[in-house]
Amino acid sequence: MIFKEHGPPVGGGRYRPLTPLGRGGMGIVWLADDLVLERRVALKILRPEHTAEDLTVRRARALREADVLGRIKHPSIVEIFDMFLEDGHPCIVMAYIEGDSLQDLLDDGRRPGDRELASIALGVLGALDAAHRADVLHRDVKPANIMVTDTGKVFLLDFGIAHIIGENKLTSTNMFIGTLELLAPERLEGHEPGPASDLWALGVTLYTMVAGYSPFRRNDNGPATMMAILKDVPPALPPGPLAGTIARLLVKDPARRLNARDLAAELRAITDPAPSRPPRETPRPRETPRENPPPKVSTPPPGVTVRVDLASLRPAEAAQVIAGMSREAAAALVDRLPVEAARELLVAAAPRVAGGVLLALTPNRAGPLLARLPAKSAGRVLDVLAEEPDRAAEVLSILSPVRAARGLSYATDRPAAALLALLPAPEAARILRQVDRRAAGEIVTALAGDRGAGPVIGAMPVEDACDVLRLVPPPIVASIIQAAGDGRAGELLAGLGQPIRRHVDRYLFQS
Repeated sequence: MIFKEHGPPVGGGRYRPLTPLGRGGMGIVWLADDLVLERRVALKILRPEHTAEDLTVRRARALREADVLGRIKHPSIVEIFDMFLEDGHPCIVMAYIEGDSLQDLLDDGRRPGDRELASIALGVLGALDAAHRADVLHRDVKPANIMVTDTGKVFLLDFGIAHIIGENKLTSTNMFIGTLELLAPERLEGHEPGPASDLWALGVTLYTMVAGYSPFRRNDNGPATMMAILKDVPPALPPGPLAGTIARLLVKDPARRLNARDLAAELRAITDPAPSRPPRETPRPRETPRENPPPKVSTPPPGVTVRVDLASLRPAEAAQVIAGMSREAAAALVDRLPVEAARELLVAAAPRVAGGVLLALTPNRAGPLLARLPAKSAGRVLDVLAEEPDRAAEVLSILSPVRAARGLSYATDRPAAALLALLPAPEAARILRQVDRRAAGEIVTALAGDRGAGPVIGAMPVEDACDVLRLVPPPIVASIIQAAGDGRAGELLAGLGQPIRRHVDRYLFQS
């Protein structure tokens, strides 16, 4: 790597890298601290392992990406703050966006409904339209490059292989750039791509999110995938508002494909259906009785059972209702709600109420709901769940390591440690590797107090383990290393680096 996590600041001492956020074909994106403005940013840096010739091309692409994003202004395109060279490698500083990509949702089995997906597509379409008006093609629209934040904002990421219409290409002759299964037929046939090619890729993305699989992918068989794109009609989607729209986006002739204006109209018709005609108003009598104020939402008295339709209430009102119930009664009502409505209710509820509901639900129901909570809300709820760690560990084990880690990054250290201590060490290690490094150091410190840190650190790769141990007090690091086997202890000591090792050595092998 060009720099290590929590290594010295880069960019003239302004940015300190913290932990990788993702890796792609072009580079690595890091979470970093802007030490001047005291904010979190995303720092994109070229992969250093490419050949010199390849690096020259990729460096030019990075410079172009900064130029492309700098010239396009749209709420769904990530803002560029800065760009600099570090050891000859371009680094782009962008706004840090916290959320899930559509690929994350797909991997977790949390596909959005048609209306939500249409709203996401409108955000992507807005970004594409802004790019197309600036004569820029994205060329890699796919689920992994579409981010949805916890507040519902949509971002189209990674313009690294964008093509500026009219400029010289940075790719070799006859070389396809982009994700093969999303390439439009005209690109495979050697024609110059246009805005319709990006809309095709958006259609493939929407199909994948609705169906749960990519329509043209043929395992890892590249030629078969290309033939499917050119010749095959994908299986019909289940009936739904988006099915016809997606079919019109996947027309192989770009001239007959759904254009951006008509696509926007169809998507808006799904997100904002025309209201039905209101009933004819009956004239009021001359003496209009005084209108009663809207009924107040109240909780039932103890021992009284009432039937409540939470779906008819606003999330804050529904949260007020379940706050006065036993957690079993509240869970029974929440369990009847659609997933998105249940999520909104739990976000509005106090952490203790939301945590009680999740503890009363089955793990298979509670896990997906916990995964949908914003990271900060999930962290507060995990603090509550940790009061019943055996039950909570069942819920936590259902989440993917990434989702579990996002919540644990905001949980209090001791509850987070108590939850991880109940998981098998390899599973806990997979989660801890994804936790924010500062939070991971605090969790390991708390785990060490319960003598549970050694197995988890032992199950982590040496590099990841050392990145965490650098944020743990030296006496605790020494106790963890002493408990490790001889070979592992040597690897950890070597990986810590000399400055930190000097502090740890003071505590090693003391009686």
